Amino acid sequence: MNMKEDTGLPLVSVGILNCNRKGELRTTITAVLKSDYPNLEISVVDNGSSDGSAEMVRNEFPGVTLYEFSRNMGVAARNTLMFGAKGKYVVLYDDDSVPAMPSTIGEIVDFLERHADVAALCTNVINYYTGESETRGWEEYAMASGDEYYEGLFMHGSGMTYRSQCIQATHGFPEDFFWGWEENDLTLQLVSKDFKIVYKPDIVTYHRRSPLHRDEKWAFLMRTRNGIWLFWKYFPFLPAVWLTLRFILRQAVITIARPTRLLAFFRGSYAGLKGVPMQRRKRELLTKEAIDKTKRWQQQNLVLSHRVIHEFFKQRFLK
Repeated sequence: MNMKEDTGLPLVSVGILNCNRKGELRTTITAVLKSDYPNLEISVVDNGSSDGSAEMVRNEFPGVTLYEFSRNMGVAARNTLMFGAKGKYVVLYDDDSVPAMPSTIGEIVDFLERHADVAALCTNVINYYTGESETRGWEEYAMASGDEYYEGLFMHGSGMTYRSQCIQATHGFPEDFFWGWEENDLTLQLVSKDFKIVYKPDIVTYHRRSPLHRDEKWAFLMRTRNGIWLFWKYFPFLPAVWLTLRFILRQAVITIARPTRLLAFFRGSYAGLKGVPMQRRKRELLTKEAIDKTKRWQQQNLVLSHRVIHEFFKQRFLK
C-alpha cells in the first residue's frame, strides 16, 4: 500500500527513480514495503522505460504513486519525487538500491527528529554483491563531527534523505546535466543556504550495482562536461578557472591511463568549455562562507587527482 497509516510519527516520502529495470524496481519496492516504519508514502518515477516497468507497478503495486515520463529525463526526474512529496522527510532510492533493514527508515527518522539542524543525511552505501562501501573513507573530509555523524559535503545518489522544507528552498537537481555531478550541484545549493549535510555510516543502503545500462565512456564524458559546468555556475571567475584547469588535468591523466576514453575526454572537455557562457548566465555564486565550506571538498578532489597521477606513474614507470 502507498501510505502506511500512522501513529503520530512524521510522514516519510520514499521516492524511487527507474529506467528500464523492471526486475530491480520490483525488488526495491518490495523491500521498501517491508519497512517497519508505520507512516510511509511511496512514489515511483518511471523515466521513459520500454520494458513494461510502469505496467508492472500499476498491476502489482496499485497503492504506489506512479509518475511516468514519455522519455528519459535523466536525474532531474527525481525533482518530481522531491517536490511532489507530502512527507516531512524525503528518502530517495534508485531502482537498484534499498534500505538495508526493515528498521532503516525508522533509524533515519529517529536521527533527524533528534537533530533538527540537519537538512540532508547521507547513508553508508554498500555494494550488495561485493560488500564494499562506496562511501568508505568519506569521514576523512568532514568539516566537523558529532557523536553520531560527520558534517560535510556528503551526497550519494542512492539512499539520501532530505528534510522537505529545506529541499523546497532549492531548485533540485539540474535539468541540463542529465547525469553526472548532479549530487554536487544540489550539495552546493544546500551549502549556499547554510544547510547542514551529514554522513552517518552506521545507517546502511544496499546498492545492487548493475553493469547494465552503464556505458563507461559516456559516463566519463558526462562527468567531464558537468564538472566544468558546475565550477562556472557557482564559483567566481578565478576559482572557476583554477578548479577547471585542475579538473581537466585529472581527467586527462585518467584518459592516458585508459586510452579507450580519449574521445570521451575530448568531447566532454569541449562540451564543458563550450557551455561555460550558458552556465555563467545561470550563475548562483556561492557566498564567501559557502566557498570556505567547500575547501574540504576541493581538497578531496586534489587528493584524488594526486592519487590518480601517482597510480598512473607507478603502473607505467615504477614496475
